[in-house]
Amino acid sequence: RSPRADGLRRGVFTRFLNDAVRDAAADRRWSTYVTLNDDALAELRRWADAIPTLTTTPIRRPQRPTTHVVLATDASDFAFGGGVVEAPHLTNARWRDVRGAFTAAEMRRGSTWREMRGALGVLTGVGRDAVESRVVDLRTDSLSFMQIFEKGGSQTRDDDNGLALHRAFLDIERAAQDLDVNLRVVWVPRSMNTWADEMSKVADPFNFSVRRDVFDGLDTRWGPHDVDRFAGHQSALLARFNSRWWCPGAEAVDTFSVSWAGANNWLHPPNALITRVVAKLHGDQARGTLVVPRWTAAPWWPLLREGSSAVIDRYTIPGDAFVAHEQTAFLGNGRAATNTMLALRV
Repeated sequence: RSPRADGLRRGVFTRFLNDAVRDAAADRRWSTYVTLNDDALAELRRWADAIPTLTTTPIRRPQRPTTHVVLATDASDFAFGGGVVEAPHLTNARWRDVRGAFTAAEMRRGSTWREMRGALGVLTGVGRDAVESRVVDLRTDSLSFMQIFEKGGSQTRDDDNGLALHRAFLDIERAAQDLDVNLRVVWVPRSMNTWADEMSKVADPFNFSVRRDVFDGLDTRWGPHDVDRFAGHQSALLARFNSRWWCPGAEAVDTFSVSWAGANNWLHPPNALITRVVAKLHGDQARGTLVVPRWTAAPWWPLLREGSSAVIDRYTIPGDAFVAHEQTAFLGNGRAATNTMLALRV
């Protein structure tokens, strides 16, 4: 069965049409004309394109193939987490921990929406090699999420009078189709989802970055840069980035496990890792731009101070030139650096 035809049969692509006529139908205004928005028109076009190619299908649902991969997902008020529970085709797949933060706007959404957005983050964050062209079970302790998936979406309106839950469902459907995944959402009690629950409650105080305009200036001065070596899916300043945890779009997890040679690296590490970063640059004979505080008492400062042979050029970054990507971040959202911040060309 093609995912597209299956979606049509499940009523996935009638939700916006139903919403367009809902008020008129509720008032029994059968002769009233209604205006279709872009989403409803897109559903009509999809039906017009698909009807000539639809074939008959038995009423009884065909037997689902054996599961290849099991993922777990959960969401808290501020983040999502989870990862791979079972994937026999991968080595050490169990350690693919996925973690990501919600934006301030996403945090104001309802819990079911966050569960669904988190599930999307886990599905797209574990890596294509984990799930592509495979039968995947996605475990969640959200019964409402599982029911929405089983019904093929949601007709529930949100506070903005839109179908936010259905849009979240469609995002998951599109991701599954892009990955060629046969996806099933499976409910489990919270006691069987503790690992994902714990991951969703991990805070990341280093989830901040320099402002885009500051980066663009330094990229013009010393770039173009190729890879952001310490980032996440929200804080990344470049299309290629390495992350602490698995997350959507990450090229690698644990940047110290990959070579930095041959790339112009953007490096904004936690302070505790600066010594390792300097050693890694030397060991890989790599170059890049390193963001550090001017901390003269730090053990790594003699390697980077004025006059050091390792530093080609330097630039002072304003203390308020940082953006926080979650509420626990040390810098951004009004929190300025207490030390002078430097961008060093190394």
